[in-house]
Formats: sequence, structure tokens, C-alpha cells
Amino acid sequence: TEGAKEGESNAVSVDAEFVMECGDDNKCLSNLQFSVQLKDLILNPDGIYEMVIREQNHLHIIMTVSNEGEAAYLTRIYVQKPSNVTYLGTDSQDSVSCQSLTDDSTLIVCDQ
Repeated sequence: TEGAKEGESNAVSVDAEFVMECGDDNKCLSNLQFSVQLKDLILNPDGIYEMVIREQNHLHIIMTVSNEGEAAYLTRIYVQKPSNVTYLGTDSQDSVSCQSLTDDSTLIVCDQ
């Protein structure tokens, strides 16, 4: 084969189909279920979680996400935190990783 000559293009057009497991209509109708638990915090009579900073220096958040529908792709969870709270890390059973966004330190993004 020869390369493209001056003034000619060597671009090639290819159609590729992806198997997405999204039903006969090729539209993914996911049904994401989300639950959160704040571990080791006390719920006050008004239904608000309280954390006494001098007594507790770590906040453990347990998040569970499941999909009851068709496949979901590039799913992300965003958690907003106060600017004076430092994010330390993630302990995941499903290779989920979370990190603070560099352009907004109050947002943590988690994805798989």
C-alpha cells in the first residue's frame, strides 16, 4: 500500500456497532436506586443528623447504588461537602473510585 499523495486524503470511514444491552429500541431505560447512611451519627428529634466535631473527627457515609432497569453507562455520583471538611478516601467493594474535583473542592465525584 502507498501513503496519501500530496493533496489527497488518507482518511477511512468505518461504521461500528456497539452492543449496549438496552432492549430492542436501543434506548437504555435504567432505573437507578440510591440510598445513603451516615454511620455512627445520632438522629435528633427533628430528624437531623448531628455531629459534634470535638468528639468525632471522621464522618462515614455509606452509599448504595443499584440498577433495577436496563444498562446504565458512565454513571457518576456527585457529593457536595462543606469547604472546611476534608475528603480522606473511599473504601469500595465494587472498584468504585471517588476524588475531589480540582476546579471545585466542595465536590467529590464517584464512578466505576
